[in-house]
Amino acid sequence: MIRLSFLIACLLLFGSAQTPSPSDWRGLSPLKSTRTDVVRTLGGPDETIGNDTVTYRFADREVYFAFYSNPNCERQLPYTSWNVPSDTVTAIDVIFRPQQLIADTGIDLTKYRKIEAGGDLLNRYNYFNADWSFVIEVGNNYLAGYHYRPGNKQAHLRCEPSSAEARRKRNKGTLTRRTRKDTKVRGQVRSVGWLSPRAAEISLRRIGAVWAHYSSWRPV
Repeated sequence: MIRLSFLIACLLLFGSAQTPSPSDWRGLSPLKSTRTDVVRTLGGPDETIGNDTVTYRFADREVYFAFYSNPNCERQLPYTSWNVPSDTVTAIDVIFRPQQLIADTGIDLTKYRKIEAGGDLLNRYNYFNADWSFVIEVGNNYLAGYHYRPGNKQAHLRCEPSSAEARRKRNKGTLTRRTRKDTKVRGQVRSVGWLSPRAAEISLRRIGAVWAHYSSWRPV
C-alpha cells in the first residue's frame, strides 16, 4: 500500500518523463546520498545483489543504486571504486520501460554533449552534461534512461582499478566478456565503471550493453 501510494504520488508529480535534474534523482545523488537515504526515500528495494547493488521496480522504470565505496582506497579491486564511507551511493541508473519518444519529453538535448555509443548499438547516443556526471541515454529517438555518476569535481575520490588484481581475476575468467572486449578494443578505455565482475554480468544482461559504452567515457 505504501509503495502504491508513493508510485501514484510520483506519477502525478513527475509524470512519465520530465526534464531531468542533472545533479540528482528525486533528491538522491552519487557520493552525497547513503543507503539509508535511499530506503528513507523509496522504501526497501525489490532486489539486492550482494551488498553493492539494489534495484527498485516501478510501473514505468527500473532504478539501480550502486554502493562501490572503498575508504582510503585500501582494497585492491579490479573495478572502479570510490574513497567514500561505506554505504555511500556511487551510481544511479534509471531505465525507462516502456520508452517514450524523446521529442515528447520536452528535454533539450542541445545542452548536452552527444557521443555515439558505437559498437553494435546502432542509433544509440549518450548525451553528457559538462561535468560528465550525468547522461541521457537515447536509442532510436526514444528516451532509454538517465545515468548519474561522480563527475570531474569528484575525480580525486576515484580509486583506480588494480591492474594486478584485474589480471588475476581475468586469468580466472571472472571478468565479464564485455569488460574484456572493451579493454581490448578501446585500448586505454577503462573497464565497466562501478560494476564488479558478478554484478556486471547481471546488470548488463538486464539493461543492455549501452552502459558499458557510457562508462567507458568516465573522466580521467
